[in-house]
Amino acid sequence: MSTTDILGTLGSIFTILSFGCGVFVSVAMTTKKLRESIIKEMKGRTFGAATLEQMAKTWVMIFERYFGDRLLSIKQIITIPIYTLTVSCVYIAVWILHNIHGDINANFKPFSPLMKQSLHDYFHEAIFVALAVDIFSISLTRIAIRAGKVKGYLSFRFLFLFFLTISASFFAFTFGLFFLRVLDMVRMYTELVPQDPIPVMPYKPFEGFNVLLNLFNAPTVIHVTSKGWIATYFIPEPILFYTAVTSQLSFIFIIVAHLLAKFSLSVRQASIKMLQTAGTTAGIATGIFTSMLVWMLTIIFFCAIAAFHGS
Repeated sequence: MSTTDILGTLGSIFTILSFGCGVFVSVAMTTKKLRESIIKEMKGRTFGAATLEQMAKTWVMIFERYFGDRLLSIKQIITIPIYTLTVSCVYIAVWILHNIHGDINANFKPFSPLMKQSLHDYFHEAIFVALAVDIFSISLTRIAIRAGKVKGYLSFRFLFLFFLTISASFFAFTFGLFFLRVLDMVRMYTELVPQDPIPVMPYKPFEGFNVLLNLFNAPTVIHVTSKGWIATYFIPEPILFYTAVTSQLSFIFIIVAHLLAKFSLSVRQASIKMLQTAGTTAGIATGIFTSMLVWMLTIIFFCAIAAFHGS
């Protein structure tokens, strides 16, 4: 960073801190009756915290009504397959639109052999892996939600179950993907190079993970055979990955909603404390001291940066 950038950053920090000190001094200059009225008003409002928590509770209610609130719910026999198929079709549609470069008219033309084979493999093989992962992850999500209702959605138990579910679902997905790759390898060797011994494919759950983060990538597996190198591409793997990840969005929404609600209430409490302190002699003294400290530290930083870059 140049001297100008650093001084600009320090200037921005100084401006923000000075504004805070100015607000504190301005509040201190108001009457006690006005401050008490403001405190009463702030205590009676949640500033969106109640709405966020209600949204999270509504989402939990929808989740349990759709998938069932029991671990072995009969309802999920129907609802989970519908969910998996719907999410898969959404990602498949996005993937197809990307491959045809957004040309809607291309949907009425025959797909390329690669796309045909990919769609065939996904809906004949990979869809069952996605279904198994969804059943596994949704069951764990149900357990975590039950713990959140009892202990709170920001409790240690809920957060522990959250990370456990994410980790377990990821390994379930990678194991399912590994099974599909082994199946494809055995099929390829049997049909194309039956005279070659089938190699042992190691299970590496974290290998090529960055490829899965791109929905539009076409990851391949290269096999070295007696007939040369043979590359296989049997399913759009990122689609399978994102289908598995989507079932975890309930956790993200619940945790983010409660974190924002907690932050809103913390800001409200801090504001009330400031109002309660602002009218007292201790509050005024603290405000004046903080203002002078900000000014002096800023001047020292400016001089130090200027001397360092000028030498």
